[in-house]
Amino acid sequence: MPIQSFGHDKWWRARANPPPIPGVQGDAGYPLWQSSVLGMMVMMPPWLTMRGVWRWIRWYVWLVWRLFWLDAEQRAVATRVITMVEHEAWPRARSCVRACATTPGFNHPEMWVKYSRLVKEDMGQAQNLFRHMKALYDLAETTSRLRNPDLHLLVELAYQGFAYGPDERIKVSRADI
Repeated sequence: MPIQSFGHDKWWRARANPPPIPGVQGDAGYPLWQSSVLGMMVMMPPWLTMRGVWRWIRWYVWLVWRLFWLDAEQRAVATRVITMVEHEAWPRARSCVRACATTPGFNHPEMWVKYSRLVKEDMGQAQNLFRHMKALYDLAETTSRLRNPDLHLLVELAYQGFAYGPDERIKVSRADI
């Protein structure tokens, strides 16, 4: 029996006694579900059957084109983002964020006491938090159209560009991440 070819129809018609097929029959003795799938594969234009593939191709072409026009600092930030989402700690980071975001009552100040003590004990962490907040509020004063998550992302990406940009202000290798 020919498989995946246009000879299916001729093969079934040429047989003297085709095997009985249960259920409703479609074209050339195939079950209806199979003949409709084959019909769609043969009759639909390729650009419709490969819509998902074309979306991916368009997205990758757009990405390569965009990366081509980025300056050195923007390329460094994009590389840093890709490196971090490929890092082995990425799944754990996602689950930590999800757990924190869905913690009941975390919007009440009494839930922050433990973390405020931890920040107070670690001056480097406190400085990072307050620098992030200062940059966030400075950006929010000049940009009113961005939502809170977008503001935080922009500030963090700008810090990554400052730390890992073309000037290499802070020299960290990929192995240190």
